[in-house]
Amino acid sequence: MSSRIASGDESAFTAFYERWRPFVEGLARQGMAGASEDITQEVFMRVIRSMPVLETERAVGAWLTTTTRRCVVDALRAQQRARRNDTLEREGTHDGVSGDLEGAMRALESSRDELRSLIEARVRFGWTLERIARAFGITPSAVDGRIKRGLRTMRDDLREETPS
Repeated sequence: MSSRIASGDESAFTAFYERWRPFVEGLARQGMAGASEDITQEVFMRVIRSMPVLETERAVGAWLTTTTRRCVVDALRAQQRARRNDTLEREGTHDGVSGDLEGAMRALESSRDELRSLIEARVRFGWTLERIARAFGITPSAVDGRIKRGLRTMRDDLREETPS
């Protein structure tokens, strides 16, 4: 079914949504009851955008569990940032710089998540560059370049951490 969803089959997505919504909502409620509807919506947006082709229900359940947990963590972090910014503004200590820094940190985290997803699609699932490009809305050469640069950076970081 996940291959039909990836190809844009709306009826497959509808059936998938009806089948898995209670599961995802339950996980979201356990993680953050007050935002479970928003988290559930975000999980299914990620299904549409980037769910890999999975062969078994167990694999689908594991992927949805991981994705839901990530969405809960993202929502908790956003809530913490909002509270922190509200406190800074109330105290008059918000200088605007921390917001720029937070934006940069979010962009960095987002790029790490994207790189992780690109590498996982290529290595773990064996997707072609073209298939990954379609899933992420970028060109195959951009996929190739991002993966190469990301792996090079990780390799360099490991060399720096390893004592000689």
